[in-house]
Amino acid sequence: SAELRVRWLLAPHRRATARLLANPTTPGTGTVTAEDTADDATPPLPRAVAAHLELSSVRAPTVASFAEAVAAWDAALLDGDTQTWLARRALELDAPEGAVDRAIRDVAQAVTDELAKLADASALGAPASRGPVGDALARRLRHGRLDALESGFSRWENRRHTGSVRAPIDEWREWVALRAAYDAAVSAGGLELRRLAFPHAYSKGTSMAVWLWNSRNEYALSHAISKWLLDEALAVGDAEAIELCTRNCRLSVPTRMGDVKTTL
Repeated sequence: SAELRVRWLLAPHRRATARLLANPTTPGTGTVTAEDTADDATPPLPRAVAAHLELSSVRAPTVASFAEAVAAWDAALLDGDTQTWLARRALELDAPEGAVDRAIRDVAQAVTDELAKLADASALGAPASRGPVGDALARRLRHGRLDALESGFSRWENRRHTGSVRAPIDEWREWVALRAAYDAAVSAGGLELRRLAFPHAYSKGTSMAVWLWNSRNEYALSHAISKWLLDEALAVGDAEAIELCTRNCRLSVPTRMGDVKTTL
């Protein structure tokens, strides 16, 4: 029933009880009463729960299945029949005023929490679905990934001020790992996240590139950072960053084989 599905959403240990929800058994009979959720006539709420269960049951959700689940939840929580049912149940239970809106918010938050975890685990972006779940999920993923990137770049650049020196190979490893995290986040978050993430990455990256060049004589790594920043500046259209990074990339890079000059 619809009430069973809503109660399941608000209860703990949903992963452990998902199988029971998908195949409920009538007490004392052992008869399976699962609904055919593939039917187009299935109401929005059961369809959303079915899509959610299907998404949770696979190890690597696809972009399409993830988007389908998000859209299904938005449709269900905005559906007039769902809201009417909740209002009727609120009256039956003598719930306080505003109980329906609160119930929808609680369900949306619970669903968003689970979908955000799935998205992070599978490096999925937020689908273009507008509604209680789609909007909240987009904000959650954008801010969460942005915060993680900014923290990573800040910790990295802080070594310039603490004087923490590492072997050249370890400097390269740290930079490669940081860049990989950035690339993964913006790949999942799209151009919007890329534009939000770049200013902080540019500020910290430029600071480190200068330090590595002037104080550590790590010319090749400094040049690699500047070249990556230039590529990102071009991608997001940051004119000031493009100008500075272009000048930095045109510097001759001292190597054991002689100076190397990059042609841009």
